[in-house]
Amino acid sequence: MVIYESDYSIFDYDKENSIFSHIFKPDSENLDNEKFKEEMLIYLDFFAKYKPKKALVNNQEMQFIIEPELQEWHAQNIFPKCIELGVEQAAIVETPDIFAQVSMEQLMEEEKTGGFAVRFFDDTTKATNWLVS
Repeated sequence: MVIYESDYSIFDYDKENSIFSHIFKPDSENLDNEKFKEEMLIYLDFFAKYKPKKALVNNQEMQFIIEPELQEWHAQNIFPKCIELGVEQAAIVETPDIFAQVSMEQLMEEEKTGGFAVRFFDDTTKATNWLVS
């Protein structure tokens, strides 16, 4: 069920499997740091509302490069709250944009607590199968 949509993102919640999805749209190339933070704070609000056990981040159409200072902000402001809310797994579907992909991998490396399992995938079917297995 789609619960939020902007020019940059779609948030979807699958109640049956407790999967909260963040799907980046092609217009994510027009994001800037402040808009990214706004999107992530909205994400966090919905995450708090639904309290999913699993997260799916679909970056297949992501065009935004998450700079190191923004990675740090995300690590301090988003990851701890998601862990506190009970997330156990995160599946990341990779973007073909090598620069955006590297920035996403660096972002995930910022989560150093081991508070949840993270795996990268090349398509959403494999990612979803891992989350529901």
